[in-house]
Amino acid sequence: MATIINNNQALKNMVRILLAPLVASIFLLYHPAILLLMMIVVILIRFRFMSRILNEGS
Repeated sequence: MATIINNNQALKNMVRILLAPLVASIFLLYHPAILLLMMIVVILIRFRFMSRILNEGS
């Protein structure tokens, strides 16, 4: 199977794309500070977006 993937560029790209979330998840497990920073940024963006929606409604 590895030989088939190695000989086909389209399959290589597909495997890379499909494995990227797994690799990123494992990276974040080994680097919890980066995970925490990303979570804080997402929460801040969400609060800013929600407050903008609430301010437009009133």
